[in-house]
Amino acid sequence: MATLFLLLALVGTCLTGPVEVLHEDLLRGVCQDTLRIGGATPYFARNVAHRLHSLTLEDIRYYFKRDVTQDNGVPTVNKDLSSEERVLSNAPLAGLDSSFSTPALRYLDLVLRKMDDAHYSITNFSILEKLSHVYHMAELWQHASVHYSSLLLNPPSREMCTCVSDLHLNTITQE
Repeated sequence: MATLFLLLALVGTCLTGPVEVLHEDLLRGVCQDTLRIGGATPYFARNVAHRLHSLTLEDIRYYFKRDVTQDNGVPTVNKDLSSEERVLSNAPLAGLDSSFSTPALRYLDLVLRKMDDAHYSITNFSILEKLSHVYHMAELWQHASVHYSSLLLNPPSREMCTCVSDLHLNTITQE
């Protein structure tokens, strides 16, 4: 009888508690385990957030998927610092000049065109630091594109894709 009472009390407590939060925490734990088993490090969310923070639609098209649309679902930092919207839901077109044949000259051109705009991209960085940043990011995207190509040939499990795609459960949005 005591066991039945304890069971009823436990079920009653669980049903009146914040089930959504518990469910979300449980799913987050499952995703963390799935990512770990799939080879992701404990720094997965931080590393992905770093690689996404300044990604543009042109970058996605160059390094990953040529036919991606403007409704791409890749969150990134808004480079318009005068806007109240800090994070964009879709990587935007940056206005890179496609008449240049290399990304390096496209980035150089963009940084130089925007160098007098106090509300663009990174504040308190010199031109050299801004150029270093875009080249650093291009290097990361180039390395990531190699891994992306290999994943296309040998896709991960459906569970892994679900966890990687849910930016809230995999904690990328918290980074």
